[in-house]
Amino acid sequence: MLESRSRCLLSVLCTLGLAGCAMDAPDPSGALEEQEPAGASAEALTASPGEHLWSRRFGGALDQLAEDVALDPQGNLLVVGRFSGSLVLDGLVLTSAGGVDVFAVKINAGGVPLWGRRFGGAADEGATLAAVDDQGEVVIHVVGSQPVDFGGGPVETASAALVKLDATGGHVWSRSLGAVATALAVDGTSHVLVAGTYTELADLGLGPMPALGSDIFVARLDAGGTTLSSWRFGAEGNQVARALAADSAGNVVLAGDFNPRIFLGGEDLYALGSRSAFLAKLDAGGFHVWSQMLPSDSWYNSSVNALAIDGADNIVATGWDGGGGASGRALSVFKVAPDGAVLWSRFYWGTPAEPGDDAVGAWPGRSIGTDAEGNVVVATDPTGISPSSGLTIDLGGGPLPFGALLLKLDSSGNHVWSRSWARTSRPELAVAPGGRVFVGGSFTGTLDCGGWPLTSAGGFDMFLAKLAP
Repeated sequence: MLESRSRCLLSVLCTLGLAGCAMDAPDPSGALEEQEPAGASAEALTASPGEHLWSRRFGGALDQLAEDVALDPQGNLLVVGRFSGSLVLDGLVLTSAGGVDVFAVKINAGGVPLWGRRFGGAADEGATLAAVDDQGEVVIHVVGSQPVDFGGGPVETASAALVKLDATGGHVWSRSLGAVATALAVDGTSHVLVAGTYTELADLGLGPMPALGSDIFVARLDAGGTTLSSWRFGAEGNQVARALAADSAGNVVLAGDFNPRIFLGGEDLYALGSRSAFLAKLDAGGFHVWSQMLPSDSWYNSSVNALAIDGADNIVATGWDGGGGASGRALSVFKVAPDGAVLWSRFYWGTPAEPGDDAVGAWPGRSIGTDAEGNVVVATDPTGISPSSGLTIDLGGGPLPFGALLLKLDSSGNHVWSRSWARTSRPELAVAPGGRVFVGGSFTGTLDCGGWPLTSAGGFDMFLAKLAP
């Protein structure tokens, strides 16, 4: 059921031109999403592995881009992103204030929107990251160009902002971060962890941190949004943070890539090509536990884009591996023990249509998750690949054509199932403890997630899909 709470945290922009926010605004028509057949959200009682359970399109005539998804403890899905014009969510309609605005939406396990929030003003703002704590409160990372009032007063967004909403979408706190983050997580004590890359100076709340070049920052905030600690990692050259997670003991796991060198508190690591992937564990105080370069199938060019921690504190990671005498890049997946030992690694290369041709393009791992049994699910989409190229990829279940890919491996790295959809925009996934998989992203044209075709209303529309374990 849609909530009947107050319709707006701030109904009027202040005369200084500060941006505002809006809560759910029911569509007077009450019409359901026209793309979905009646009863389509009802899940099948029995389903084969990886089978489509439901899929939804939400959007409008302009662009609506889903940037991140996260599951709350009740199994509801939080989706954040940016939109122009109107975002139609069944009986909810969010309308931008003029430019591109932030949206945050909660959708239940059956695909029904529960609430939606809009934040922004006449300029452009967007949400890029989201994380949910054990109480169901969501932390959102926002980047913009002007102050925005998220419900607690104006907050500068040019150097990024963090916003915390309660389980009903109400404002808890908001603050300027001081640097743009590329990764966000919440630990078991509701502390907020952020990581990113910066040049020159960054002030995350404890004073300026000068960079040597392009360096990495990591910060820990308490549940109320106050910075507890912040750290810098780097050396000459470029060091890039791309993924972050917290284990059950509050340790921080950090991943990304670097060139030519990175110092994370242990021995210096030296890149073997134009960039190399790294993985590191820091304790709750930011002190080095271990750090390493990850295995490579080419030893030339590699990175990690996403991390997750399973119930035994094993680390699973996905990214890409390039070079190796071909112009393509492989999808990479790793499992690493809590002590840093690599348990297994998998590399999946594209196959050209004609023998002897280069595998031009790549499927870089975008998102990864695990279930209660330690199974691993990965999402990726093609980069630099033409739909007419004839390039295919075999993830263990036979060749798959051009498109976004979903791959499930068991805890030992063996293929369980894999799927290919028409190309989407950076699919993100979340995996429920029982193994059901939620996928969110954006698309244009027509997208079939295995059930029925979804057709965008004009530009990019948001899609959500749920698959069986």
